[in-house]
Amino acid sequence: MRVEINNLLFDDNEEDCFYELASTNGEQFAFVQVLDLGSPSARLSKPIKKQYWGRWEGCNKEASVLQIMSYGGKLPNLERFT
Repeated sequence: MRVEINNLLFDDNEEDCFYELASTNGEQFAFVQVLDLGSPSARLSKPIKKQYWGRWEGCNKEASVLQIMSYGGKLPNLERFT
């Protein structure tokens, strides 16, 4: 599956792109890691990993990833907690 919007890319063939599912109170959510490629006129030499979260519709993975990339919440850097 490949989803691209603006400067963000999710491609499940890229090892840095993935999603993790979580359920709470009968609802399903996903935490998605994507790559920020930079703007089309100024591509980055090395993509930046970014993480978002949002509701997951299990029947349509591509639409769920697109929705999360477009409107999902941005995750803060949590490395300090590990």
